[in-house]
Amino acid sequence: TFPLLAHYSHKPGADTIAKFDNFGTITPVFNAAIESIDYWNNLGFEAKTKRMRYLTKYWTTRLRRIPKVEIVTNTDEKFSCGLAFFKVKGTSSTAIRDALWKDHKITVQAIENYKNHYVDYAGVNVLGVATPVYITIRELNKFIQAVEKII
Repeated sequence: TFPLLAHYSHKPGADTIAKFDNFGTITPVFNAAIESIDYWNNLGFEAKTKRMRYLTKYWTTRLRRIPKVEIVTNTDEKFSCGLAFFKVKGTSSTAIRDALWKDHKITVQAIENYKNHYVDYAGVNVLGVATPVYITIRELNKFIQAVEKII
């Protein structure tokens, strides 16, 4: 098996515990995290939320035009920011998620009759889409076209 975070000199198939000895202290990960925090701080809350709301409104407005699609998140900016859910009537959200990945390399979250110790989503059948600030309109158009094609 392969570790999630490997030692710098780890070679696949190596039969040594050394592959785990840098777990949690990988310098490039920390450097990237620092850069990421600086980026977010420089961008600012107002610009982030404005962009994420715009992107969410963009894709939900277009998917809403497809007869079988229902947007199940209130996308009013008072209630939504960067994450929304939709469903395709009469279709498994898991099947759509799998087709989006297999055929288009697009990742979305499917929630379909999910239950664990904390939640019971019996009867829920939705797909969740996150729109962080770096998602482009071109990428969203690809997503929208992929959903149309699958439906």
